[in-house]
Amino acid sequence: MISFDVCDISADIFLINGGDTNVTTEGHAGDWLLNLPMIDIHTIGAGGSSIARFVKGA
Repeated sequence: MISFDVCDISADIFLINGGDTNVTTEGHAGDWLLNLPMIDIHTIGAGGSSIARFVKGA
């Protein structure tokens, strides 16, 4: 199963495979490495409030 959570400015995605989540120990909080087991979530900057515009000549 793929979990996809769209928030205001970002979207979080993670995989549940055979009832188990993928776990990583290489997560970050800003620039700080968190050497703890946690769900391997990937975040992209494309949420429900994200707006993209193209301005000609800018």
